Amino acid sequence: MKSLKTTGMMAFIAIATIFVSSCQVDTNYYEDNYYQRYSWWDDSYNYPSSDLVLMAQTLRGHWDGQLVARGVDANGYAGVKSYYTDIEFDQYNSNAIYGRGRQRDFEGRNDRNPFTRSFSWHIDNRTRAIVITYDNNYTMTIAYSELSLNDNQFIGTMRGTNETDEFNFRRYTLAKKGLVDLSELTDTTTTK
Repeated sequence: MKSLKTTGMMAFIAIATIFVSSCQVDTNYYEDNYYQRYSWWDDSYNYPSSDLVLMAQTLRGHWDGQLVARGVDANGYAGVKSYYTDIEFDQYNSNAIYGRGRQRDFEGRNDRNPFTRSFSWHIDNRTRAIVITYDNNYTMTIAYSELSLNDNQFIGTMRGTNETDEFNFRRYTLAKKGLVDLSELTDTTTTK
């Protein structure tokens, strides 16, 4: 009986050793194509939904109107400024939900030195928010719940660090005004 117990125990240890030594840790979890295909980045850029593409196509073009900026300056003082703003959204291609753009804020309609800056934009496929990242790495977000967008009007609120901008724009054209190299545009002032 003792030899049967010993033989059984040795067989159990041998089988357990085989099972334990054959296990491998999957270190390539995030490199697997299945998980890459279903990540938010790939879906929003490579496989956008048709309603997000329609939203981006509606956003594409030139808009102008009133922008009221509320924020805190570098010295910690709160303030409000009103601008007449001209803003352009350009899609990377007709099925993209991202692109480049340019924004010009005039202190009045006859302002000869507008605050001009370029940006990249994308629509977040989970929240449907429009995310604008200016070339100086400052980001503002237009939440879907605070947005009204159709072929003629673009109304909403942009939120960033220490700043909230309320805007009411109208579309004035889908076509580009001319050939512009947005990579060469820089902010005309260091602060808004």
